[in-house]
Amino acid sequence: MGKKKPRTLHEEAEGEEEEEVKAESASDGSGEDADHGGANPWELNHNGVDGGEEVVEGEEEEEEEEEEEEEEEEEEEEEEEEEEEEEEEEEEEEEEEEEEEEEEEEVEEEEEVEEKEEAEE
Repeated sequence: MGKKKPRTLHEEAEGEEEEEVKAESASDGSGEDADHGGANPWELNHNGVDGGEEVVEGEEEEEEEEEEEEEEEEEEEEEEEEEEEEEEEEEEEEEEEEEEEEEEEEVEEEEEVEEKEEAEE
């Protein structure tokens, strides 16, 4: 399985360039073209779009998805904060009601004591 040698200087230059790209992609271990984000700039995809453009579109979609996720997380955090605030308000109201009830009980007890004292006199 020997490799064919290029015949002309032009073919030889192209062959060396392809070998450099393969060497770059092999050196980073990703199997992708190092300078082109995995897109081969010499080939068009099945839609006739340059492979590099497709990668950029994919990155934009990823960024949009990340932004949407961040917005959803922020909304969830805001909802949680609102729920916590509502719970705190409810707790404060309950405490106020309990204090009022205790005050009423104290007043009733004082009145009963006064009535007993008056009855004893």
